[in-house]
Amino acid sequence: MSDEQFDNLAEALDAAAESNTFTNIATALTMAELVANATVGGPFTVFAPTDEAFSRLPASTLAELLNPEKKEQLTIFLGDHVLPNVLLSGELVSGPVTTVTGKELYIETQNGTVTVNGATVTQADIVTGNGVIHVVDQVLFS
Repeated sequence: MSDEQFDNLAEALDAAAESNTFTNIATALTMAELVANATVGGPFTVFAPTDEAFSRLPASTLAELLNPEKKEQLTIFLGDHVLPNVLLSGELVSGPVTTVTGKELYIETQNGTVTVNGATVTQADIVTGNGVIHVVDQVLFS
């Protein structure tokens, strides 16, 4: 993704999906019917796993996540990747943060590298009108 400004998180994730970087999370947001929230809600910080991160999951886990009959669990899973405020990379400090679902994630910053529950932020500060996206190299599970 380029350094362009997006109007909202949904627009940024759509652009990323078109570049074949975030098709899994874009599909999950659509299935959970959260695209509207990503359009008008916020402010949010989203830790967005790449398709490569999803590909490291067992196929059965990915199938379970994207099961249309498990929409509530999918919604919670996605919310576990979202903070209810905007934190740019320079504002991420070591310590706990709480997601929109109430789950606690642990941020660690060391030598210019930021990790979230062990997942490395590989691209930071994709700024949108209602939040920011930080790309992570792993899916965040408890």
